[in-house]
Amino acid sequence: MPGQSSDNLLALFDGAPLNRRYWVAFALLSALFVLEFFDFLVVGYLLAQLGPQWHLTYGQSALILYSGGVGSILGALVFGGLADAWGRKAQMIIGTFICAISADWP
Repeated sequence: MPGQSSDNLLALFDGAPLNRRYWVAFALLSALFVLEFFDFLVVGYLLAQLGPQWHLTYGQSALILYSGGVGSILGALVFGGLADAWGRKAQMIIGTFICAISADWP
């Protein structure tokens, strides 16, 4: 592909057929995003139920909610840089394993 301009490459990608591999990747990434945001939603619902039982103050509840968002931002910055350096596929696999191990940690 030497000598091709970026416009030619974009036209090549735009004209490419959507095969089975594309749809499988699309389905897996969609499920990943749904489950990731479901994680944030579950914390909010649990906090609404458990906060009064645990006698949490608004500051403690806010700290719990904000820590998830700050962790996501820091993770995006770190893994985004690593993805640029080492490739996105490896970072997706590493991130998936980190989530799986963290979810099952005793």
